[in-house]
Amino acid sequence: KNNNRFVHSLYENVRKDDISCCGRYLSIKEISDVLAPQTAVPYAMPVGFTVSIPLDDLLIFSAFSEYPNSLFGDLKIKFKINPSAFVFCQVDPVMSMAKYYTIKKDELLSSGQDKLKDIDLFFRNWSLTFQYTNMFTQIGCTADLITGVRAEELTPSGLKNLVCDIKPVTVSVRNYIITAVTANMCGYKASDACLN
Repeated sequence: KNNNRFVHSLYENVRKDDISCCGRYLSIKEISDVLAPQTAVPYAMPVGFTVSIPLDDLLIFSAFSEYPNSLFGDLKIKFKINPSAFVFCQVDPVMSMAKYYTIKKDELLSSGQDKLKDIDLFFRNWSLTFQYTNMFTQIGCTADLITGVRAEELTPSGLKNLVCDIKPVTVSVRNYIITAVTANMCGYKASDACLN
């Protein structure tokens, strides 16, 4: 398993909301804020992220411990990005909620018991019967994603049930603009001048 930070992403790390992923995390709030005013399907959302090209993964460079400039002179690399080659996945909701609780703990404790009861209900009642897609899905393909989680009151006494909305979602790239590209060149002793 190759897990070069910010270059390769393992599903086990991404589902835990690990910061080392190569890509971008989008919260449900970010998505709902952008999509809420839209009425026509398909919904559109601009997403920015940096493309990282691991040059040391390319076959032509794999045999060299350092860049053989004296042998080959300058090399030019042209690349094209295939938007269908990107993948997406959903972060484990329990991990996501645990991180949210850790970050916002003081705010939640001061906001009253209702939010804390809902979070407690979430952790206690999260069920394996909520079957969402637990893997990377290629752009353009459909995955079953959790689109909403809410506490629903069952009785007037305050007994609640956890309701989870799971719907088929297709993510596609309509167009893209490259504004910045980084290249990881470990061991090639590339100077700043050659990168311009």
